[in-house]
Amino acid sequence: MRRRHAIAWIAAAVSLAAASLAGAAANKESDAIWIIAATDASSSTAQLKYGDSFKAGYTSRAKEPFGFAQCWADDTTILGTPNQGTYSPGDPIWSSYRSLTGLTGDTWLLSDPIQHLWLGGGATCTLSLVTFTGNKQNVLASTDFTVAAS
Repeated sequence: MRRRHAIAWIAAAVSLAAASLAGAAANKESDAIWIIAATDASSSTAQLKYGDSFKAGYTSRAKEPFGFAQCWADDTTILGTPNQGTYSPGDPIWSSYRSLTGLTGDTWLLSDPIQHLWLGGGATCTLSLVTFTGNKQNVLASTDFTVAAS
């Protein structure tokens, strides 16, 4: 009788261990990044405009991830006069890295106060969760967003 109970206990323990490992694999934290608009903290579908600021929410096992936001001109983009030539829809007009662990400011501002290339209007953008290995950028996750024309 004791032997039967011992075997049952061992079988139960093995089953629990296997189920626990399977559950841990299924619940493995994945990398993700999303927009948190200053005007709507619960935003997953924020309507951002030129001049707005936003932060990023993220999940990752990476130790020191960065956020990399970049935007491209669309038909509504108001462009300044660039000293590098002309710009048209689809051309990159703005980008910025931010530490997601507090090493730099963690808020992006959708404006171009230094180059004065992007002066207003809309754009198509991507926010990426990145890490660096040497001088190589590794994209862990990304999300697209649109800057609406005012």
